[in-house]
Amino acid sequence: PLLSSKVLEEFGYNLVIFPGSAIRVTVKALQKLFSILKIEGSTTGYLKEMVLFDELQKILSS
Repeated sequence: PLLSSKVLEEFGYNLVIFPGSAIRVTVKALQKLFSILKIEGSTTGYLKEMVLFDELQKILSS
């Protein structure tokens, strides 16, 4: 939705979903990652944008 969940709540909605947002953010991140990989030949320059391996394991196991 182009309106915030707060505004939609004021209109009487009890539930608001943003189904396209996650995939759109993911695609943009992947484009940046693959661009860096193509230019630099490594993902080292993108590490600060990544979830650390230990953190990823915690997320996946919860």
